[in-house]
Amino acid sequence: PELTPADEELRGPADVPGSAVVSRVIRTASIAVVIPRDAFDERFGEAVDIAEEHEGFVADSRSRERSGSLTLRVPAENFDETLRALRELGTLEVESVHGKDVTADYVDLHARLRIARARRDVLLGLQAEASTIEQTIRVQNALDATQFEIETLQGQLRLLDDRTSLATIDFDLREQGVEPGSEVETPSIPNAFERGAAGFVGVIAAIVIGLGYLL
Repeated sequence: PELTPADEELRGPADVPGSAVVSRVIRTASIAVVIPRDAFDERFGEAVDIAEEHEGFVADSRSRERSGSLTLRVPAENFDETLRALRELGTLEVESVHGKDVTADYVDLHARLRIARARRDVLLGLQAEASTIEQTIRVQNALDATQFEIETLQGQLRLLDDRTSLATIDFDLREQGVEPGSEVETPSIPNAFERGAAGFVGVIAAIVIGLGYLL
């Protein structure tokens, strides 16, 4: 049967007879460095440049006074080179590197997707042969459920492809003499409004309770 563009995009080893299974590994790292005084802005910018030079990008960034952190996504094949470049930005303080093999999950998802596609083809044939409204409704319900399963499996495969093709690096840097600090939430207008509304409700509740005692 002819595959849709989405099906073609997610064709894997389970769909191609005789094809080899390529290992799928989710690679992540956390690294923290201490940099010289008054060098934060410069080194922060260099970290962004390193990600771009290795065909990656900044997925998230947070900064405080003379310290900050970035979450970088880089192609898995450039993971080690990116780490080496980041280490050179300062004195290495903490580093942890992890790899999770998800090859079995990847193969299993493709096998389930192949089965679901075959079931969809059978249902499409039954739908064309249905002779009563009841038969048509039953086949259509089964077809809808199968299509939902296919789309769910495709979404899981896309997520797995993203996490294995792009490695994630959490990079922290701080100037000498600056202690690691926690993020401070910046008050926003919606938060202030919510606190004010909560306070107003509390006052009204106190008045009602007081009136209850008086009665």
